[in-house]
Amino acid sequence: MENHEQDSLSLGVCLVVGGSGWTGSNLVAQLIRYRDECQSVDTSFYFDIHSLDIIPPSSPLFQRLHVGEDSFISCDISEAKEVREVISGLRPKTIFHTASVVDLRLNASPLLEQVNIEGTRNLLDALGNLIHHPDLDPDSQIPCFIYTSTFDVVSSKYGIEKATEESPVVDNNPSNHYKRTKILAEKAVRDCASESFLTCALRSGHIYGPGDMLLPRVVASPVAIGPSSAAMSFTFVENLATAHILAALALYKESKEKSKSDDTKVVNGSAFFITDLDTNFHDFYKRFALMDPCKFRIPIVVISMVVYVVELVECLCFLCLGAWYLSHQLQHPVTGITCAIMESGVQCTAVSHRAQRWLAYRHEVQGHLEGVEVTDEVVGTLAERKTLRVVANEEALLRTVEWWGRESIE
Repeated sequence: MENHEQDSLSLGVCLVVGGSGWTGSNLVAQLIRYRDECQSVDTSFYFDIHSLDIIPPSSPLFQRLHVGEDSFISCDISEAKEVREVISGLRPKTIFHTASVVDLRLNASPLLEQVNIEGTRNLLDALGNLIHHPDLDPDSQIPCFIYTSTFDVVSSKYGIEKATEESPVVDNNPSNHYKRTKILAEKAVRDCASESFLTCALRSGHIYGPGDMLLPRVVASPVAIGPSSAAMSFTFVENLATAHILAALALYKESKEKSKSDDTKVVNGSAFFITDLDTNFHDFYKRFALMDPCKFRIPIVVISMVVYVVELVECLCFLCLGAWYLSHQLQHPVTGITCAIMESGVQCTAVSHRAQRWLAYRHEVQGHLEGVEVTDEVVGTLAERKTLRVVANEEALLRTVEWWGRESIE
């Protein structure tokens, strides 16, 4: 492997923020696999892989995914001082920010603001300060920041069909606080984009795959919400991890092409939808347990009434009684109904054409890549394509079914 090709494939010191989580753990595993396979071509090829979270992964499945990483770093990203110390000490070149608090209740936890917004800003500020470090060469240490966003940023409680990157975000009236924090965090990341600071955001569909904590809950439900024709975009967790690496490589490749004018910079500062397939939420999960689709389906109108009543009661409990714990208990274990559940019964889909073109996010089917034709702008070298394979839907489904079969037996 020649030096210029190795430079285009190397990610420098990598830091996976939220590395103990589901997406983060899979990303760590994909980075390790990518490094190992590149080393099989050139033994001198190497880059560091570090994960960061409050605590190490507790699940045996996630722990196995971390075997081979260089180190785990304990840090609370909501604490600016901790973040600055880690970034200044580690000096990462590539940061993958997958950490996020998901809280869909009407009266959301303060952690949403602290982690999703303040935590993201702390990381951006610390990495931005690193750019001006006197010991670093600005040409060789241009930082790259990949943010894990969600297609929820463009989806209202009434859903959206075939969303594209041109679809407006729902910042005027998001249906829950989680969406609002993700919208603000994504905007902060994209606004930081410059020639000396590379950023982009990946908006995934509903994530599924081995380790899916939602699967047993949906499988156990005897009813479904909305018509079977209502579709939602899904993304296989390993493919989402691969998309992060492809995005980083595309950013570095684009940055090195300095002869191009600014109006051709299509990756830096952009958002990309990462989706694999569109199908019905409830029926899709039933397939993993080899079950037939639900025959009893609750109409959206009925669910809407229940949601509004439940959230009204929760709001009254919170405001009048001051019993935060009561509203917390009421929302989840008793009903589990929120506006987000309503969205599982309406059209919530997005297309990933821009990711196919500019990030080379294309599925491998029988040894061939599906999607648009490969162009010069696309990251597509043989070494990258061999390693960073986007798993076909059939294989992804099979892996999830096999994992759930083992889990249900245990």
